[in-house]
Amino acid sequence: LYQRAGIELTGGTGIHSAETAMKFFLAGATTAQVCSAIYKHGWKVLGTMVEDLGNLMDSLGFSSLDVLRGKLSAQTSANPEEYMRLQYIKALTGIA
Repeated sequence: LYQRAGIELTGGTGIHSAETAMKFFLAGATTAQVCSAIYKHGWKVLGTMVEDLGNLMDSLGFSSLDVLRGKLSAQTSANPEEYMRLQYIKALTGIA
């Protein structure tokens, strides 16, 4: 849906680490909802996640969220039709 729906996207399930948040941003999300992480680990998890996300971005050579946002979306794929087909197959077979 990145750049196709005309709306901003949010990642909203199972985000307990910077790595998981990064996956949503790479798919095109503008925000990541981390309520369950806060419930489980307390408010301190926010600082940890922000620091870890910054370190992860640095290690991958991304200077900002805007630079990495959508890098792994169908919209930026060289073959968007194949990308969409793969997502369909994964949904049918349960292969992640």
